[in-house]
Amino acid sequence: MEAVVKLISLLEKQGAVIKDLITVTEAEIRALAFGDQEGILDVVGRQERLTSVLVGLEKKRYAVQQVLEKELSLPEGCTLNELLKFLPAKFRGALEALNKRLERDVSLLLMLQSRLYLLLQHALTMEETVACILSRACLREGNSCLSRQLSFINQSV
Repeated sequence: MEAVVKLISLLEKQGAVIKDLITVTEAEIRALAFGDQEGILDVVGRQERLTSVLVGLEKKRYAVQQVLEKELSLPEGCTLNELLKFLPAKFRGALEALNKRLERDVSLLLMLQSRLYLLLQHALTMEETVACILSRACLREGNSCLSRQLSFINQSV
């Protein structure tokens, strides 16, 4: 059952990356809340790298799971919960606990990313509102201030 040991190792690595993504998402929310543009750029870069690592681990996990499905004569594409039922008892407990922890962490990450999405949506709405207000003000005063104020908005967006 070498494949089961590999699966456990990959899931533990995925769990660590997911925890890092949670930390990065929290940092991105803080940076957005405080208007820290450099902080936002930094955490977005880290988030992209972590997501890339997670995708690579997921591909490896899927390959190992396919090997297990063949070894256990299971239909292709089983979920991890389905696979657990057919594994030897000595691995089942550790994998069940790991699976529950991953489900909990992924749920937290999704909740944080939803919150981040809403914050970004509100920020963009605010930017659009400010742009409209400045545009109207410039039209009343003439076009001289329009280019200066719009360049300010372009930098912030």
